[in-house]
Amino acid sequence: MEFIDVAQKSLRTSDNLLRFSGRATRTELFWSVLLFSFVLLASGIALLVGPLSALVVGRGIGSAITSVLAFAIATLWLVMYLQLLAVTVRRLHDVGRSGYWLLLGLTGLGVFVLAYWFLQPGAKGVNRHGSKPAEDVMEFTESVTRNLTGEGRLKVSGRASRAEMLWFSLFSGLVNYALTITAAIFGLISVGLGDILDVVTTIVFLAMYLQSIAILVRRLHDIGKSGWWLLIAFTVVGLIPLYIWILRRGASGANQYGKQAP
Repeated sequence: MEFIDVAQKSLRTSDNLLRFSGRATRTELFWSVLLFSFVLLASGIALLVGPLSALVVGRGIGSAITSVLAFAIATLWLVMYLQLLAVTVRRLHDVGRSGYWLLLGLTGLGVFVLAYWFLQPGAKGVNRHGSKPAEDVMEFTESVTRNLTGEGRLKVSGRASRAEMLWFSLFSGLVNYALTITAAIFGLISVGLGDILDVVTTIVFLAMYLQSIAILVRRLHDIGKSGWWLLIAFTVVGLIPLYIWILRRGASGANQYGKQAP
């Protein structure tokens, strides 16, 4: 499922907008999270229009513009949050669980249980929540195995699909989050043990960071661009085209960097 597919599917009232019944794939959930994040970022930037307009048209009109924008953006955030909630419920349905299990996230540690369920492949065939939706191209476990112990480890040649990049990014984030929380907890118990875990966390973070860079280089290769384009991220503004590029579909067939990525 494509990012554009998820965006269109989520915003069409006749399709999946605020629909809590049925099932959703892992890819649909992950793209939905990215869509929600993009909307938050874009609307946050849009909020700057109000204060800037006050410098041009005066404080009174600027305040009115800010109020209207704030109301519109708050409404958009609410709708997008509820839509993301609907997709997570349908993701739980896809693995045969009730959407009420989302309440487990309120316990704190229950987030890890939910993350594990979200990463599971959907139940085969029809379950009590509906028929099985189209599955992802690359499995979560396949992406992690390939990049930790397989041919993709610190490899900057060849190509990487969006699924491979996104699944490993999710895995890396979960590992770093888990290690940070663990180090903080054990640091309260024993300063020495906490320091050791801090060192381990730093080493793992560095390893994950280097592997993520390697995947991003191969992701750029997949759309026919050199990995050196990553350097435009240092301009800050360059993050925008990079974000667009890494979410683009890979070139069909072989290109100058190798065969098409799975």
